[in-house]
Amino acid sequence: MQRLFFSIALLTSLLSSAQTTIINEKIEKDNTPMGFEVLSKQNKLLLKKGKAYGTIRGINKVELYSFDNPKPTELVKDEKFLRFIPSPFDDNIYSGDGFNTVGWQTDTKIYDGNKVIATVDGDKRLFLFSKDFSYGLGNEKNKIVDNIEKHDLFWHKYDNKLKKTEVIKLQKPSFFNNVNKKDYYDLDDLAYRAYYNKNSFEIATKYINKDIKSFVLHRAIFDLNGKNIKTITYNVNIEKPLIFSNNGGGKMDVSAHVSSNALKFVDQLSINNYHLDEDTNELYIYGLYGKKDKRLYNTDVGGYYVVKFDAEGKLLWQKTEEFSDDDLTHDASKTRINLGFSIVNKQGHLSFYQHFSRKFYYYSQIDLASGNRINSAKVPFSVDKMWQIELSHTPVLAFFTLKEYKKLKFDFTTLYFNGSNKKVQDYLIELNKSSKKEISVNSEASEKGVWLIESDNNDYYKVTFFEF
Repeated sequence: MQRLFFSIALLTSLLSSAQTTIINEKIEKDNTPMGFEVLSKQNKLLLKKGKAYGTIRGINKVELYSFDNPKPTELVKDEKFLRFIPSPFDDNIYSGDGFNTVGWQTDTKIYDGNKVIATVDGDKRLFLFSKDFSYGLGNEKNKIVDNIEKHDLFWHKYDNKLKKTEVIKLQKPSFFNNVNKKDYYDLDDLAYRAYYNKNSFEIATKYINKDIKSFVLHRAIFDLNGKNIKTITYNVNIEKPLIFSNNGGGKMDVSAHVSSNALKFVDQLSINNYHLDEDTNELYIYGLYGKKDKRLYNTDVGGYYVVKFDAEGKLLWQKTEEFSDDDLTHDASKTRINLGFSIVNKQGHLSFYQHFSRKFYYYSQIDLASGNRINSAKVPFSVDKMWQIELSHTPVLAFFTLKEYKKLKFDFTTLYFNGSNKKVQDYLIELNKSSKKEISVNSEASEKGVWLIESDNNDYYKVTFFEF
């Protein structure tokens, strides 16, 4: 009856408003939400529910919700998984990792919708999977390759049904051969990063030139059979001092100094990162620049840059934006500067924040056709004092507060949509007025709109969809 009520309410909402209640349910002891995952291209939401199995929490039920359908699809019921994730290659394909009484992973089940189509032994499971195959990238034994100069890379392709593995030696990208390290700035070991796309994967590296204002990005693109289908080189000169940031482009590690737990950059890849638009194969390189020449670690940030290329590597536009606010520029710890770029509602979204050390969140909306800045804002916030306690077994995690919302806590994405989406902001204002308890709020975007997830983490949880 409860489900029927919400289905009727949802259908009514669909017909009358671009704001739709997708889920509104009570939190139950053995039916607790354990994860909300938005499938951006499909405009759907995975809701993972579970309970405690001794000291271990497991997923025993998974439902799939669509923004335009009032009835969810039940994918999993009465199972016991540590993880349940979608395939990066195929729509409606998922995998669930089982576990034993001590929490060790056992077999993996591959799902086509709600039907199990294959079971992969725990010792055969690879990092990636599609409907028919599982994949891994490493050395011949599928272990991580740290030194690409001395070791070859192999693509491991496991047939989920035949239970056989094909090990394919990859053609080493030419940009790793005969590199004169003296031609570049402080280049020691050649580092690389792997990226995985809908129909391909790629090996990428960067070399910083001696002027520390320009760099070279190389991409070697392979199909899912391990064949090199394209190699593209990008030479970029932003004419401003490059600096590191925590942007996901490279590896980071704990400092070797005993007296410090600070993070450090392991390689030069963190000089910037890139975002691939898989609909157009256009590439966006983004990073920060500093105020002082030839100091990759200098503590004064000058601004950011974004560079766009077409699918063949032709430069379309290059933009730099200067920061004028002292909070954004002064005395910044590079390892704690978080920089991100994504495409939201057909606009570029660049985000910049310094974790918990400086309490602000900066974002810039960028026109993808020209690179011009549409809008930008700096959002000051406070950190909830109870955030460390909430890290364990909490349905909706949110640590950041705004002075105008006394009853709400947010994640960073909601800070952005509160400032950039009027429908979301109006909803949050009303939620803050009507709430008697403290509410945690998360947000995530899909191609057609914003999924806002709220909960008091005790009695209820709710998902509302806001169409762009």
